[in-house]
Amino acid sequence: NWESGNADRKRKGEFMRHSIVARLIVIAIFCLSSVIGKENPEATAKYEKALKQLKAGDLEVDFKGLRMNCAASKYGCEADSDDRKAVGLLLNEKKFEEALTAANKAIEGAFVAIEMHYLAFLASMELKKEGEAEFHKLMIRGRLDSIQENKRGRSEEDAFDVINVHEEYVFLRFSNMT
Repeated sequence: NWESGNADRKRKGEFMRHSIVARLIVIAIFCLSSVIGKENPEATAKYEKALKQLKAGDLEVDFKGLRMNCAASKYGCEADSDDRKAVGLLLNEKKFEEALTAANKAIEGAFVAIEMHYLAFLASMELKKEGEAEFHKLMIRGRLDSIQENKRGRSEEDAFDVINVHEEYVFLRFSNMT
């Protein structure tokens, strides 16, 4: 019967629209919960305290705690890809002072970004700023060591602890595991 077939198609169409709307609502809730959940006040306070220590020259910081607290805090943990590209271009153009300034500015926004510390290290070395280069080298080493922590990454029990996918890729690249 044509009318019952038409009614079935109409019900299926309404179901599909409701299904799509429901999926969009679930996605929106998930996205909001990940943003809202990231602003843990305790993690933010611990992260800020560790940052203050590091900037004062006290390197006796739990780097794993620093990274994990950053991930749970209101702060960014990954430098902007445009900033990484811009600093890389400045290094390639041998504009080391500009590269160092740009890298340090990006680090202010995402202090745990290993790759930015590496770019700042390179610029510092080119500028013969050994003290600053050593600081960035220690920041890189501390973070990489805190990811590995005598683990081999060959099982779930022995997995590396990373705070985001980008950090995992950077770790693998620095560890020559790729």
